[in-house]
Amino acid sequence: MASSSIGYMNTYTLGLSLRSKESSDRLMNYFLGTYFLFGLFLATYYDTWLIGIGVGSLALIAYYSTRWVMPDSDLYQYVLSAVGGVFMAQFIYQMHGMFEMHFFAFIGSALLITYQNWKLQIPLTLVVVVHHGTFGYLQYIGFDQVFFTQLDYMTLEVFIYHVSLAAVIFSLCGLWAYKFQKIREDLVHEVDERAALGQQLEDKNKDITDSILYAEKLQKATFPEEAGVRESFERFFVYSSQKNIVGGDFYWMHKDGDTTIIACADCTGHGVPGAFMTIIGINILNRMMLNRTWQSPDTALKILDQELNNAIGRKTSKMDDGMDISLCIINTAKRQVKFAGAMNPVILVSNGNAHTFRGSRYGLGAYIHTDEKVFDAVEFEYKKGDMLYMFTDGYLDQFGGPNTKKYTRRRFTKLLMEMSNQSADEQRRMLDDTLDSWRGSLPQTDDIMVLGIGL
Repeated sequence: MASSSIGYMNTYTLGLSLRSKESSDRLMNYFLGTYFLFGLFLATYYDTWLIGIGVGSLALIAYYSTRWVMPDSDLYQYVLSAVGGVFMAQFIYQMHGMFEMHFFAFIGSALLITYQNWKLQIPLTLVVVVHHGTFGYLQYIGFDQVFFTQLDYMTLEVFIYHVSLAAVIFSLCGLWAYKFQKIREDLVHEVDERAALGQQLEDKNKDITDSILYAEKLQKATFPEEAGVRESFERFFVYSSQKNIVGGDFYWMHKDGDTTIIACADCTGHGVPGAFMTIIGINILNRMMLNRTWQSPDTALKILDQELNNAIGRKTSKMDDGMDISLCIINTAKRQVKFAGAMNPVILVSNGNAHTFRGSRYGLGAYIHTDEKVFDAVEFEYKKGDMLYMFTDGYLDQFGGPNTKKYTRRRFTKLLMEMSNQSADEQRRMLDDTLDSWRGSLPQTDDIMVLGIGL
C-alpha cells in the first residue's frame, strides 16, 4: 500500500510541477520574442542595429542553448533571469539612457514570479546592480557613448533612492514567488494526504470486499445444490440476484423418499445482516429435520417461528429481525403438495392457468408474540408437467418501467404463465431478461429469489 501511495503522490507532484513550469516557459517564449523584436524596433530610430541584433541574439542563444543542453535542470531559469536584466540594459543603451527603459527590470522581476522560486530574483538583481553601478559611474565621470540616464538631477542621493526602490520591488516579487511556492507545496501536501487516505480506504474496502466475496461462497455452500434437486424435479431452476454481494434470500430442501420439503425465505435486511439471518434460518431448519416431530407445514412454521425467536433473543433484545417464508411438502408418489406460508405465497401454473395460494399474514420472528400467530396449511394436487413457483417479494417490488413503478404480482403471474412450458434454463433466462428490461438503469430494489419446480 505504501509504495503504491508514494508512487501516486510522486507522480501527481511531478505532474503539477511540470505543468506549472511548462506554462511559465510558454509565457517567457512570448516575452523573449517580443523583447527581441522591440530591440529591432528601437534600432530603426537610434541606428543601434549592432546592439539590437547582437546583444539580443546572444541573450536568446544563452537562454535556449541552456534549455537544450540541460533540459532536466532548472539552470535555464537562472539564465532567463539574467537575460531579463541584459535586455533592460540593451534597451537603456539603445534609447541613450531614457529613464523609462529601467522599468523593464521590474517587468522581468514580475514575470519570474510565475516560476514560484524567489531565488530567480537574484541573477536579475545582480545584473541590475552591476549595470546601474558601472554604467552610472562611467556616465558620471564623463565617458562617451555610455548611457545610464538622461535625467540631469540623477545625483548620488537620487541614485540611492532609485536602487532602494528597485530592491523593494525585487524583494516583493521574491516574496510573492515564495508565497506561491508555499501555497503550491501546501496544496500538493494536502493532495498527497488525501491520496494516502484514499489508498488506505481503497485497501480497506478491498479487504472488506474480499471477505464478503468469500462469505458469499460460504453462504451459497449452505444452499442445496441445484443439480441434486434436479434428481427429484427435472425442470428445476433457481433465479437468485442479491442486492449486494450477499443477501437475505435463501432456499432450503430436504428429501426423504417420495417426499421433498422445500422452503424459500426472505430474511430481514440486505447484505451482511441479511446473510447472517439466512445462516440462522438454515441452521434451524436443519435442526428441525434432525428431531422431526411435525408432519404439516403449518406446524413447521410454528416451530420455526419459536426457534427463530429463541435464536435472536426476542424476549430480551426486542429485535424485529425475522423472515417471510413459503414451505412446501411435495409428495411425488401422490402428486400432492402441502403448503404453508408466512407472508409468502406460491403459484401453481397448470395448463397455462395460474393458481395462487396465499400464506399467513404473519411473518416469522415479528414483534407479535408467537402464540398469537396462526399459520394455515393448504393442500392441493398437481398433474405431471405443472410448474410450482416459490419466490420472495424482490422481483415483484422492483421499480422500473416507463413510470418507475413496481413490477407487481399481476405482471409476475402473467410472466410465469407465459414461460411455464419452457425448459428450466429458458425460464431462468426469461426472468433475467424481463427484469433487466423493466429495471433499466435503476438500481436493484431488493434481494430476489425465484424457484421454479417442474412437478
